[in-house]
Amino acid sequence: MIRRKLLSPEERQALLGIPDDEASLIRHYTLSASLLPRLGRTLCSTIEAWQSVDVQPTSAS
Repeated sequence: MIRRKLLSPEERQALLGIPDDEASLIRHYTLSASLLPRLGRTLCSTIEAWQSVDVQPTSAS
């Protein structure tokens, strides 16, 4: 069976590659100010849920 290339190397880099300049890194990997409060609420509710779980140690026998 013949293998077809779906993306050229340039297209693959643009779609999946890690940015290599500072502006792109900042744009892709920095959380916006509007997202931070929502993230904080989600983390707090997740931590509270885990703290309410009663985990009993199991004996290794």
